[in-house]
Amino acid sequence: MKARWNARAAHDAFRYVETTHWDGDVESFFALGEQRAELLIDPVLLLYGISTSSALDLGCGVGRFSRPLSARFDSVKAIDVSEEMIRRATDLHPQAAYPNLVFLAGDGVRLPSPTGSIE
Repeated sequence: MKARWNARAAHDAFRYVETTHWDGDVESFFALGEQRAELLIDPVLLLYGISTSSALDLGCGVGRFSRPLSARFDSVKAIDVSEEMIRRATDLHPQAAYPNLVFLAGDGVRLPSPTGSIE
């Protein structure tokens, strides 16, 4: 699985995250992530009063949902099995602009954390 996702990410990371609406425009790609966050995440936060201290984005790809999560939560851990996706996500989200967002590569079985949990 890891090798296949690394190959996909190396070929066209955005296309494999968004197969339907990918037109080569990176800003539109992330704008679509924000629109979907407004539709899917915001109502849940409002309805259930979920704490916004931390969020976990599993299968984060290049960070399309990680970016809007970082605007809504104090701390975001974004994990993907593909090191190539994580490399690209990290490049697209510089620490200076997204200080509360951390990208981590995992093995797809365990969370990449010394304690086995994400805080």
